[in-house]
Amino acid sequence: MKTPPWINYLVIFAVFSDGLVFRYILPIDLRISYFIILPTLFLFGFAFKNLYFNKTFLFVFIVVVVSSFYNVYLEKNTITLLMKQIVGIGLTSLMFYLLIKINKYNINKLFRIYLNFAVLAGLIGLFQELSYLTGFEKGYNFGFIFPSWRFNLSEMGLLRISSIMSEPTDFCYMMMPAFFVALTSLSKSNFKFLNKWKSLIIIFSVFFSFSLVGYIGMLLSIALLFYNYGKIRHFIFGTIFLLTISFFAYKNIIDLRIRVDDSVNVIAGKMDLYSANLSTFALFSNALVAYESFKDNPVFGSGLGSHELSYNKYIGRAVDVDKIIIFLNVQDANSLFLRLLSETGLFGILCFFWFIFKFHVLKKNDRSGYLWIINNAILVTFLIRLLRCGHYFFVGFFFFFWLYYFTVRSNTLAKVE
Repeated sequence: MKTPPWINYLVIFAVFSDGLVFRYILPIDLRISYFIILPTLFLFGFAFKNLYFNKTFLFVFIVVVVSSFYNVYLEKNTITLLMKQIVGIGLTSLMFYLLIKINKYNINKLFRIYLNFAVLAGLIGLFQELSYLTGFEKGYNFGFIFPSWRFNLSEMGLLRISSIMSEPTDFCYMMMPAFFVALTSLSKSNFKFLNKWKSLIIIFSVFFSFSLVGYIGMLLSIALLFYNYGKIRHFIFGTIFLLTISFFAYKNIIDLRIRVDDSVNVIAGKMDLYSANLSTFALFSNALVAYESFKDNPVFGSGLGSHELSYNKYIGRAVDVDKIIIFLNVQDANSLFLRLLSETGLFGILCFFWFIFKFHVLKKNDRSGYLWIINNAILVTFLIRLLRCGHYFFVGFFFFFWLYYFTVRSNTLAKVE
């Protein structure tokens, strides 16, 4: 079956639609992407006579699900929290897997569609910044369009752009693979996915998010780019360049400096956790809870969706509850690494890191000339999600997951399309 182009665009749009969310209607956040998943799977059902899934992924998923049900039995989890994750992970992983399969594993084509959306999202973000500077409120305040959109102003007096996402950090999760590609397109790479102007749109839009996660992703992208070129002079130049950019960002971006200073001071014991900014508090409080949960459930964790319960159970061990003003990120642990540690234990953590290392493609091993770019672009988003985003299927996680996996399979064909 030949895939109609509109299906590809519709499914990949789901990656960008998580900013369109309605809350307090149902027990779960109602995202527009959910209305894309079910009809798409229904259509894919007619496209495949013999429907099958990746066996290794299915095995790991079943092990995690079975251990999670056991934790429900032990009352460490609830069936409601577990089923939300089973349905979400199961449907999104299957949809994006079938999308690639129905396109005959043409990840180049699908990734280019993602880049087209990313350029548009970046352009909208820059339009927001310009609108704010010129006082055109309807051009930057999207609260009248997106119910969950938040106004974020940086300490520098500039708008922290989020484009069509709810907040700047979510925007960076969505844009980070495109940012890496933009860097390669401006470098001396023989293969360029984007022209100069599209690359600059993406780079500047991420910069004006003023997001610590975004800046970490930018630094990781630059480091990975130099690592792939693999020459001593590139490494030396890259190290100096990274240190210079980091120092400049730290000195000139107040939001970034506050988060870095608070994190360092908390680790050094010079500041108590309750006095730190909210982002630092969210990270460290969830880290302490995840550690306590891991100590009690080291092998398989306490089950998918259970971190919310673990937070309530263990937060008293970690901090003085009476001093806490607000509980943050109790559902997603503020970090994919922390959530995997809490909910899936060593089994989940080791499986995910095995996946990252097993299917990483270096430039020197890439026969196609372009697959290493896609692969490393996605690696960056995996790394920042491990640091910050604990949601298992937010902003198209499994779209990037399967693209990363199939870059290795496509590389064996060694054919540039």
